Amino acid sequence: MKHSTATKRQQHREAPKDNPDKNNRSTRQCLVTGRRSTPSALVRFVIGPDDGIVPDINGKLPGRGIWVGAQRELVDQAAAKNLFGRSARRAVIVPKELSNVVEGLLIERTLNVLGLGCRSGQITTGFGRVVAALQGRQPAFLIEASDGSAHGREKILRLARRQGRNCPILGCFTAAELGLAMGRDNVVHAAVSQGGLARRLEELTARLAGFRPIHPAAGSAE
Repeated sequence: MKHSTATKRQQHREAPKDNPDKNNRSTRQCLVTGRRSTPSALVRFVIGPDDGIVPDINGKLPGRGIWVGAQRELVDQAAAKNLFGRSARRAVIVPKELSNVVEGLLIERTLNVLGLGCRSGQITTGFGRVVAALQGRQPAFLIEASDGSAHGREKILRLARRQGRNCPILGCFTAAELGLAMGRDNVVHAAVSQGGLARRLEELTARLAGFRPIHPAAGSAE
């Protein structure tokens, strides 16, 4: 009996303590608000070799991550209030207009993903093909050029409503920007198929929406 009691006491002493970091490893804390969110709702920053603050859009750069909510005003606050330096506990160099730098990197990454989707056959371009996609399996995304014809856009969105397709719309890029990314002269209408690439695009556009409007100037599929 004594041996059993001693064993239980030993097991109790050796029981691992609760680790908050382990339990919360799927979320990160915003430097500005203190709220915890999934990494897809935040922007990661690291300190570069020259002590400069570097946005890590892909979340792969080495070093301790400093996380800020994916909103322009939060990045601006972190820069203006020297929150990056306080978090690092040392002097750091914050680039001018850091939120614009973040926006530019998100745009670049989003366009790269769109190009990859087009090359892999996961994105359909052209009015007729988008119409056919809407009449088949529901696309994950609709893409409308920001400078495209309002009439053509409304026809696409009207069909989406008739078909009961509640697709998110990405409409913050010009036809030339979309065309350059997808290897075409111009792209006005496009549809993204369901799948892993669409999920990556969803995360990117959710973050990009914190820095610029991502919907077309007029029209909605809702």
